[in-house]
Amino acid sequence: PWDVEHLRLLHAAALYNIHFVLDTIAWDCVTPAPEGLDRAWRVLARTADALVFISTVSQDRFVTRFHPAGALKVLRYPLAARVYQDDAPDDPLPPHNGAPPSATGATLVVGGPLTHKFVAPTARFLGERFPGQVFDVLGLETSDIATVRAWPSGALAPGVVDALYRTATRIVFPSYSEGFG
Repeated sequence: PWDVEHLRLLHAAALYNIHFVLDTIAWDCVTPAPEGLDRAWRVLARTADALVFISTVSQDRFVTRFHPAGALKVLRYPLAARVYQDDAPDDPLPPHNGAPPSATGATLVVGGPLTHKFVAPTARFLGERFPGQVFDVLGLETSDIATVRAWPSGALAPGVVDALYRTATRIVFPSYSEGFG
């Protein structure tokens, strides 16, 4: 939640409120945090029934900054692949703008349109410096470099995203400010 009004609405609608806190870097970025976020997360820390974090880094930053209530349950979100694997056959990576997937695999660059993710400059740098390599860039709208295949965020089927990760020879998480970048 990004503001206190959303928290109020959620509290009114549900007996329990459990929030996934996936990213707590707003105070560590060049881009300032949205107005009211500090107040909203302080209220969240006092009123949520549980918080689930994507990493111990996010958990530690949130707990240090917002001091959750003593009875609050703080959990970590499991990221181990075995938790999410099923017995369904793997989806093949679909053609990209009519071109078949790379036979040797591609480097997957993961990010989004936010400036601190540094995805577009990273894709351009890699595509220009390594013209013989193929780069699948998740979170890039378009590319004018033949070996850089743009895959916009939020519009891909889960099987396509799975195939991008599964077929990648390496994965790059560019970022100006995140510890995992």
